[in-house]
Amino acid sequence: MMHVLRSVLGGCVVVVACMVVLTTLTASNQGGPAIHSLVTHTHHHINQLHNLKEELEGRLVHDEKYLQPLGFTNEPRLYPQDVWNNVSLPIIVSAVNWEEASLAEGLVRNLQQLLLNASIILYALDSSIETSDKLNTFCKAPSCFVLEFNFSTYPAHVRDLRLKAYRPIIIQEMLNRAGAVLWLDADVRISAPDNTPSLSPAIVDEWASHAFHGGGLVTWPFVGPISLPTAALTHPNMFEYFHADKHNYDFHQMGDAGTVLLFNTGDVHQHLMLPWVQCALTSNCISPIGAQATGCRYNKKPLFRYSGCHRYDTSAFNVVLGVMFHYDTRPYLQHISLFTRVSLEDLEEHQPSAAFSSGINMSLLHQENGNAQNNRL
Repeated sequence: MMHVLRSVLGGCVVVVACMVVLTTLTASNQGGPAIHSLVTHTHHHINQLHNLKEELEGRLVHDEKYLQPLGFTNEPRLYPQDVWNNVSLPIIVSAVNWEEASLAEGLVRNLQQLLLNASIILYALDSSIETSDKLNTFCKAPSCFVLEFNFSTYPAHVRDLRLKAYRPIIIQEMLNRAGAVLWLDADVRISAPDNTPSLSPAIVDEWASHAFHGGGLVTWPFVGPISLPTAALTHPNMFEYFHADKHNYDFHQMGDAGTVLLFNTGDVHQHLMLPWVQCALTSNCISPIGAQATGCRYNKKPLFRYSGCHRYDTSAFNVVLGVMFHYDTRPYLQHISLFTRVSLEDLEEHQPSAAFSSGINMSLLHQENGNAQNNRL
């Protein structure tokens, strides 16, 4: 079936090009404008078909209009040379829509209570004034700022929040700017050990040390209804995009893309973030035809058989990590976790902490990108 689609698509490229030529030339009697319009429209339509053809052939999007603004250039900003100064690193980043605003409030209060020097960025996943106003009631300078994620900059499927294609893109945006990011989903809470009122800075330093010396990142096990390997929670067609053998993931433990600490080292930039972001930008990679997150059959034997449930950006995250670390999870997977998850029905109550010894200089959010104010990220 895929071979037939590829053949048909190849013919479509020729047909569309011919139709654009005929339409443009007959639309104007003036040679100059006609030729200019011909070139513009033909290039646009062929590019669209070319991108679709690449997806069907199992190739990742590599369009510079998406990748360059995210820092994928010949001379990328890398840790530790290019980082935000006078700010506590890593920057803690999350993203929410209107329905999850209460979860984000709980996360911010949790962080402010336990991590006294936390610098927090919240991305709003819809452009409504109501959402921004709600987030700004509890996310305030100098320790917390709200940014709007600009979906119009990216392919249409990124708007499907179910895929969480926005997550690797936002992580890369902030890695490119700040140099180090701790991503926490809005429903994540940190529990201080031994009922202490705050986390010891030594714990965060330990995470950072493990990440920096273990390959540039650290994550914690993905928690589901049952512990399953990457192969069981990844649609078989996704592996094609990374030229990976599914069987290498039969006993590969999944890391949680919702709790991950990353430094923008050369290896993380090139071997993790680039392919992860490319997959997020490629519709048939992050969401292969037939992929779904419901109707899971966790009782299949052996357990590494595909369960029928796909984890979208988390699946891509783990496939890339497998390739990057040669299927060895020990360099980056921490098994002792201080993280828990809450639901909208069972929110934790936290009081705002008093003062912070450091905060984010808002100008840092825009100094690398002169038009960031207009894009609102």
